Amino acid sequence: FARWVKRCKRNAISAEQLGQLIHLLPFDMNVEPSESEQINPLVTLQKSYRFHGALADVARLIRDEPVEALRHFLTTNTDEAIRYHWVEGRAQQELGALMAHYQDFVELAETKASLAELQKCFDQFQILCSTRQGPLGTDQLNEAVHTKAQSRFSSSRTGVYHGMPIMLERNYPKLDLYNGDVGFYIENVNQNHESQFVAMFYRGGEGRDITVLPSQIDKYDLAYAMTVHKSQGSEYDHVGVLLAPYAPELLTRALLYTAVTRAKQK
Repeated sequence: FARWVKRCKRNAISAEQLGQLIHLLPFDMNVEPSESEQINPLVTLQKSYRFHGALADVARLIRDEPVEALRHFLTTNTDEAIRYHWVEGRAQQELGALMAHYQDFVELAETKASLAELQKCFDQFQILCSTRQGPLGTDQLNEAVHTKAQSRFSSSRTGVYHGMPIMLERNYPKLDLYNGDVGFYIENVNQNHESQFVAMFYRGGEGRDITVLPSQIDKYDLAYAMTVHKSQGSEYDHVGVLLAPYAPELLTRALLYTAVTRAKQK
């Protein structure tokens, strides 16, 4: 094993240093060199703890099977956990149905719900797009949902309203906030009945929630829709995945697999 490592990374670690660590390795080193060269310390995780059933089936098809098998599954599947829609020719109808999933969140925000309540509701659904630009991109989807939500709030003359979800586009290490963090604008009304907004980021059991003034964060976007890339590491009960045919260079197995596996239920 030492010879194999040294041959792969000749200058990374000396044989003497390897010798000092070798007793920590969980296998017998008294083997012939030809056998030791066959050792491949690889672990493959086979069980998903996030989802099962049709979600697991479609994830496996995306990852391992020919595209024809995936297409057949999507067009014949009757399980409500996976619904496939071809939007060409009726994009507005399908996009309207997709954006309607945020109605519960907007209604909750109207009640001036707390940060924890907003976060819990927001995590139930997320629109994921393959691209930022174009009619199926995050820019237009965010603006469409935002415009509908904004019309429900009398205090949104400045374009900001209670519960407005934002995603940071850069790091703010002094604030302990980082690129990809999602937060919400929270409205506070002072004694003079004047609205004041702060941006709050939910931390749950990880520590104190973070509250900042809007002037402290100058680079963010709306978070109703996000790119699949930005969603990595997150999970939601239900995701709506929009694949833009006008940007085919982005439509890879890895992107679709990442998008589908963000969902826990649908």
